[in-house]
Formats: sequence, structure tokens, C-alpha cells
Amino acid sequence: MNFNQPFKDISWTYTSAKEINKIIDSLKDKNSSGYDEISTKIIKISKPFIIFPFISICNKMLVQGIYPERLKFSLIKPIYKSGDKYSPSNYRPISLLPVFSKIFEKVIYKRLFDHLNSNVILNKHQFGFRSKVSTENASYILLNEILTALNNKQMVGGYFVTSIKHLTVLIMLCY
Repeated sequence: MNFNQPFKDISWTYTSAKEINKIIDSLKDKNSSGYDEISTKIIKISKPFIIFPFISICNKMLVQGIYPERLKFSLIKPIYKSGDKYSPSNYRPISLLPVFSKIFEKVIYKRLFDHLNSNVILNKHQFGFRSKVSTENASYILLNEILTALNNKQMVGGYFVTSIKHLTVLIMLCY
């Protein structure tokens, strides 16, 4: 993509009770919590009492452009995968974030994603983290372009890099 002019500033519109209600309702009912020991179940139960103070804090964050420092912390827990339970390599870490952090992130994500889409900033071949597209779309486009080039008797080449247990493999294909 070639961008010839600067992008418009992001519009940090205020959040509303409707938006926060929708976000809270979309959270999975879990008993797990971050360092603050507040679960999504507690948030859902206490929603009528916390929603308006939360909206105020969220809007202040959007106006000032400051993400609350305490919401940047997470609780790291090892989760057992398989094999020897005494081997650290058989565990993977997960980060447990405070629920309030997840709600703030969804508010910011919506505004940022709307800005990227409305200003056509994302490349049309960007498939990750976008709705209604997947790696299947990427695979289809790649295969279609390869077959089109081969049908037009053009040379096709590709580099594919993969990692297999501490070994990086580079595969080069030319037809």
C-alpha cells in the first residue's frame, strides 16, 4: 500500500451504558481472575452498581489518553500440557488479566478497528484479527495467484519458513 497523505486523527468517541453492557454481557462466565481477584461472574452480578462509575473512568481514559497503570499487570500461571509433570518445558504460561482491563481493551479495540477500516489503513491481504476472514482466505488467494501465474506460463517462487522444535526450516519452491 502506498500512503500519500497523513492519516486522520483517531476519533475517541465516548463510551455508553449500552456499549459497556454489551461488552460485559459478551464476557464468558468464569471464576478465574487476575491479581485483583475479581472474576467475570462478579462483574456481571455487580453490573448495575458499577456500570456508571466504570463508564466515567473509561471516558476519562479515552479523553486523557492514559491507560490505568494497574490494569497493565497480569498474573502469570503455568498450565500443564503433557508429559513429565516435573519438567518445566511441559507447562505453558497464561496471563490472567483483570476483567476491567479486558473491558477497557474492547472499548479501545472497537475505536481503533473502526478507524483502521474507515480510513482503509489495513492491507486487503491482512487476515489476522479481522472478522469474516481467516487463514482459509489467505490460502485460497495464494493458491489462486500461483495457479493463475502457472496458467499464464509465468515463473512462480515462494519462501516458506517453519519452526520445528528449535530448528528453523526454510523451503524455497520455484516452478
